[in-house]
Amino acid sequence: MNSYNVEFQSESFKLVTDHDPTVFKALKLEVESKLKEIQNSHKRISIEKALFLTCLYLAEDKFFLKKAIDKNINQIESQAKSILTDLEVSNSGFKINL
Repeated sequence: MNSYNVEFQSESFKLVTDHDPTVFKALKLEVESKLKEIQNSHKRISIEKALFLTCLYLAEDKFFLKKAIDKNINQIESQAKSILTDLEVSNSGFKINL
């Protein structure tokens, strides 16, 4: 386990994670980047609302990424089933029907 001290809005937080420092830094930068983007586009937004929107945007990214991955997996499974269907086992071994 790795322990990190993170300062945000003049508050210090101690976080413990299994992530190595490189991964943790990348995750932290991603959150900070999205938060800054939201704060820049909504000048009068409270920090609480900005953080909530950051969470929603990151959750949305995860949701659509997972959906795309699931679609790709389903396509690969379909292709694999099609290939297996085209292969027939005969007395002399495998026969490929093209």
